[in-house]
Amino acid sequence: MSKHIDLSPESLLLFVPDVYQKSILDIDYTSLKEKGIEVISFDIDDTIGALEKNYLRYFVGAFGLKKSKAKFEELRQMGFKIVLITNSNKKIAKMYHKKLHTDWMIYEARKPDPLCFEETLKRYKITPDKMAHVGNSIVNDIYGGNRAGITTCLVRRKGKWGKVYESQEHDVGKILEKNDLWRKHHIDSDGDQYYQMGEKQKGICKSS
Repeated sequence: MSKHIDLSPESLLLFVPDVYQKSILDIDYTSLKEKGIEVISFDIDDTIGALEKNYLRYFVGAFGLKKSKAKFEELRQMGFKIVLITNSNKKIAKMYHKKLHTDWMIYEARKPDPLCFEETLKRYKITPDKMAHVGNSIVNDIYGGNRAGITTCLVRRKGKWGKVYESQEHDVGKILEKNDLWRKHHIDSDGDQYYQMGEKQKGICKSS
């Protein structure tokens, strides 16, 4: 279902992520730590786990999350608080919360409404510059997070089912590319367009 979003020229930068990487495993979390980030929230469906596998996990329980669990333990050792913010249901959220030992969760979050991010800021008594969010949706996660003023990290969609809902994401991506703000490259292209915190995407001016 398409969501109401503001695509006026002055709002386009709200769709541009601060970090863009292949997966949650590829983000340079040290650079986020150096920036002063204290709390990192993660989307679930197609960010931590593929949507189609999460559908199965709904019935049989969590499986196949060894790498994510290890990464989250590493982040805890670095001193981050870890939160799950998902539009998915309570059962999926609680399953991931328990399996990955996260600190808090918000389910049925209604992203891109920034309220879920604002609730997290209040819970941890931090300002927006102390929080980052990681997700696969340029609309739900990046637009929503940027509206709340937090650092935003985009990763590629893990599964295949979610592509059914990508029409709005595709349209927004084309507008950003047309305005020389951001582009989603092909996953197998040479000279990829991924970038870490503080870096710029190659060939993109990032100014409206």
